[in-house]
Amino acid sequence: MVACAGRPWLAALLLGLFVACATSRPAVEDAESPAPSNAAATSVTTVPTSASGAPIPEYTDPPSELVAAYMRSCDHRVRIDDDEYTGETFDECDFIEFDQNCAPDPSGCWNEGEGCKSRCKLPCKDCQRACAASCGECRSACATGDDNCVRHCAQLRASCRDGCMEAFGECTGPECSAVASACYETFDARKEETCPDCAAIGACLGSAYEHSDDATGWCKTKFPTANRECFDWCHDW
Repeated sequence: MVACAGRPWLAALLLGLFVACATSRPAVEDAESPAPSNAAATSVTTVPTSASGAPIPEYTDPPSELVAAYMRSCDHRVRIDDDEYTGETFDECDFIEFDQNCAPDPSGCWNEGEGCKSRCKLPCKDCQRACAASCGECRSACATGDDNCVRHCAQLRASCRDGCMEAFGECTGPECSAVASACYETFDARKEETCPDCAAIGACLGSAYEHSDDATGWCKTKFPTANRECFDWCHDW
């Protein structure tokens, strides 16, 4: 202000500008404060979670039955009623659609495929347990009475469960079908090498009952040099 001596109007002008700038200048933010969310980028009201500060939706619609169950407990497990065949109720990671093969399985490939499906159960259950643990961690960060936060954790739990069941479906479906197909290919190659007359032996076994009650015994007389297993492997079941 010394430089403005003799010019009181200039001093008054500078003082007025300083006051105006001081009152309109935004407060300096703490360097560790999270950046404000871009309200224009979303159409939902958002609130930060207490764990990470990431925004979560403000839910206004009622939760689905599954999400409501996860809001009550992250450990909730979906169960399936198998009324048509067994009348039992299964954990969804234990439930495999009923399939039946009444024919003999000389290749063992049917059992191999079914065994593959059974082996899919444990990874599914491990996945579900991991989802429940993650949900529990999420809920532990929610403030008491913050139903919206609990709802958000339940939504994530439901999405995680969907991932588990998608993987389970891939395992019991395409992956185990590929296992069975590979088994049949190996068996067919072995059968072709072991039983070069397989087609003829199969035809014999199919018509032998017209000649004898012992189809295998009768065909063995027709193919005396054939390997013993060919009379099991070549039957057209």
